[in-house]
Amino acid sequence: MENNDNKTLTIANNSNRTYCSVKAETMADKKKLYNALESCDVIINDIVGQKIKIKDIYIQEFPRVNKETGEPMSNGHRVILFDDAGKTYVTASNYFFVSLVKVLNTFGDPNTWDNPLEIEVTKRPTKGGNNCLSLKLV
Repeated sequence: MENNDNKTLTIANNSNRTYCSVKAETMADKKKLYNALESCDVIINDIVGQKIKIKDIYIQEFPRVNKETGEPMSNGHRVILFDDAGKTYVTASNYFFVSLVKVLNTFGDPNTWDNPLEIEVTKRPTKGGNNCLSLKLV
C-alpha cells in the first residue's frame, strides 16, 4: 500500500495506515463517507460468485493479535469497496486485500479510471486445504 500524504492518516500513537479513494470535500460528503465506513451494506464473504462494479476503495490497516497467546501478528487490512450505486462491501480477508493491491498496482487509483471496474467475488483453494476469498476481473 503506497504511502500518499493526501490519503494516509496517523493519529496519536496509532501508526495504522489508511487509503481512501473517495473524494469527500464537503461536510455532507464527509458525513456520508464516515457513515458508510461505520456500517457497510454487505459482507463480501456472503456474496461469492456475485459481481461488483468498484467505483471507490477504502483500506484500513489494523494490528492483529493471536487470540490464544496475545502476541502481535502481522497487520490485517479492512477493505471496503464502494460500487457505482453507492453500496458498500466489507472484508478483512488478507487474500482479498492482496488481490486488490494487485488491481491498484495494475490499474492505478480509482479516480483515474474511466469507468467503474467490474469484479467477481471468488474463493480459491489454499495449500492448507482451506478456501480464501479473492476476486476476478470481469
